[in-house]
Amino acid sequence: MSPGLTVATIACSGLAVVAAQGRSEPVSGGGRPSGAGVVLVSGRDDHGLLATPSVALSDTPDGQPGAQVPDATLVAVVATRGEWLEVRTITGAAAQGWVNDFSLRAGAHLRAAAGRCNLTLAERPEGPGTIEVPANTQAKLLEVTEVGGTIWVKARPAGHPAGWIERSAVHELPGDRVVQDQGTCRTIARGP
Repeated sequence: MSPGLTVATIACSGLAVVAAQGRSEPVSGGGRPSGAGVVLVSGRDDHGLLATPSVALSDTPDGQPGAQVPDATLVAVVATRGEWLEVRTITGAAAQGWVNDFSLRAGAHLRAAAGRCNLTLAERPEGPGTIEVPANTQAKLLEVTEVGGTIWVKARPAGHPAGWIERSAVHELPGDRVVQDQGTCRTIARGP
């Protein structure tokens, strides 16, 4: 395992992600995590547009901005205080600090390779794919690890068992719409 990369396991059900018009909503609402959780840092606005390429972490809740974490960085939840969560990077440069829950997502979309209608999750990192799910399925993030230089994310897609997938397939927003047409898979670019 490389420096700055840790294994984080989600131990909470309090983080919620709601799909709305093809985008993920901020981590918010009722419960807060009681243990570690894996979340995605988001620099996107309410419409899913990139508002800032990086999100500031602070030393205290509602404190002065400090370290910057790039949009789409995977982080582990260390502690919570109201709408503020203390996070530590799992991937990328090592950083730790507090961020408002508006800038975090507890789930993501799993994108298939171009021209594919489905993607396959494995029972273990680098294992054979056994769990097939449709492209752009929304999933809860559970755990992250690195094997042989590749980062793997354990995710639980809606309506499917949990499985492992390469980090490159995990995105905040869904990709182009994919439809099966007479036995072949066709990509339809997202429109306005």
